[in-house]
Amino acid sequence: MRNISLPQNVESRMKNRNLHFLKRVYSGDLSRYYRRLRALGFENFGRVLDAGAGFGQWSIILSDLNEEVYGIDIDAERISTAQAIAEFNKIGNLRLSVSALENLSFPNNFFDAIFCYSVIYHTNEKIVLKKFYEILKRGGLLYISFNCIGWYLYLLVGRGLIKQEKVSFKKACYAILGTMIGRKKGSHALAKKKVARMLEDRGFSIVDMKGDGKINVKSDDMFAFYNEKYFGLDGVIEILAKKIR
Repeated sequence: MRNISLPQNVESRMKNRNLHFLKRVYSGDLSRYYRRLRALGFENFGRVLDAGAGFGQWSIILSDLNEEVYGIDIDAERISTAQAIAEFNKIGNLRLSVSALENLSFPNNFFDAIFCYSVIYHTNEKIVLKKFYEILKRGGLLYISFNCIGWYLYLLVGRGLIKQEKVSFKKACYAILGTMIGRKKGSHALAKKKVARMLEDRGFSIVDMKGDGKINVKSDDMFAFYNEKYFGLDGVIEILAKKIR
């Protein structure tokens, strides 16, 4: 795995909300992303899409494991920062651009694999999964992770009320309300059985479905960012699937 360094001036032009996130995702040993991607089987592909690339932490490691990687995110500041990091580290097989996932414009059957970490619950998942199906080759690999209601209850109670984190409280209220009213875009909780059914109806076969960081765990050093359960309810779930028709 290549060593990744951040340009010295990359933080000076950023808004506070993005600066905090940048420092978190690039802190410590980035081999945690490498181990997760290899465990999921995201290596030795021709074209891979990182759908919701953010600051490119997954895209950059994907580019080390695959021939050509495309990173897409709706946040222009995050994409420009990811581009600066890629250029600084002389990564030549990563293409980054700004787009909503609902508006992906790649040709049909273009990608060998699609990786979508912790993004789809911000979108209209029905439209996005349809797009993923169209642009993924038959036999292609799809990974998605998403928040369920347990995570937002933890944000509301554990962080919001107990730890008095105002931002967490607001995020939880917004997402829980969005879930209750059936919001089609913007943060909302998803149900793992519903997402699995949507994938199967679309033409995918579920390879595995577990809590964050639990798929294909083969060693004690595999990590998880979040818990599978909060208050006995589904928290953060990941699904690995293949396009079969």
